[in-house]
Amino acid sequence: MSDLLIGTDRGVFRLNADGRARREEEPPSAAFFARTHDGRGLDRHYPVPLVAARNRPGTLYTAAAASPPPGWSRGADAALYRSDDGGEHRMLLETGLPRPFAAMVRQIAVDDGDAVSIAAGHEVFVSHDRGDRWRRLAGHLPTVDALSFA
Repeated sequence: MSDLLIGTDRGVFRLNADGRARREEEPPSAAFFARTHDGRGLDRHYPVPLVAARNRPGTLYTAAAASPPPGWSRGADAALYRSDDGGEHRMLLETGLPRPFAAMVRQIAVDDGDAVSIAAGHEVFVSHDRGDRWRRLAGHLPTVDALSFA
């Protein structure tokens, strides 16, 4: 079994096959957000959700907001990120996406190829190149509570 990354309100923990968990970094920021590819830290530290690509070991997607949910009524100020090395570094994904998201990105779906889809509020976006470029697929939907490729 691979290690399991667990996001909590006290940071991110890594659980190994023996059931031992270790904290990746002290709260409030998680290890996944510690360094971007250019070495800078991120200015958004509230992660929701964290999704691993099954067909690409080490590839992780997440979104992060500037603050926890109570502040989202004024706008989440959210952004989307990808890591290709298991969370050591991450890249901001923004081509074709709103900057920043007013609604939090709450759903991320990854297919078995290079397609990734995200839902933020009433909108759904899709990328066919692992998140490098995005297009709005649907808008004015009811709030999207779940997202999956079928």
